[in-house]
Amino acid sequence: MTGTVTLDGKPLADGEAFFIPAAGKSADVLPISAGSFTGDVSAGKQSVQIASYKVMRKRVMPESREEGFKENVIPAKYSYESTLTADIQPGTNPPLSFELTSEPKKSAKPGR
Repeated sequence: MTGTVTLDGKPLADGEAFFIPAAGKSADVLPISAGSFTGDVSAGKQSVQIASYKVMRKRVMPESREEGFKENVIPAKYSYESTLTADIQPGTNPPLSFELTSEPKKSAKPGR
């Protein structure tokens, strides 16, 4: 299986594409690099989730040192609440294309 992932019209630099089959089967995870992915995926109807991570730093306690953690920067509608799907047929499939858009930025209210 091959395919591409864009975010706001630009290739997704890096991340992961999760192909999740029907209940009871494990997901196939393909790495995304420079907007492309390739690898083996089980045949059948799949839910697809996209993830791309940014390392965030945060203090757990005011006196503690900062700790790093990964945060998925892909909007929920493409990640853990994804509505993306793929129907993978046995044998060769045409490349998939997922065109994602960011959530609109919330503007500050005037006077704040």
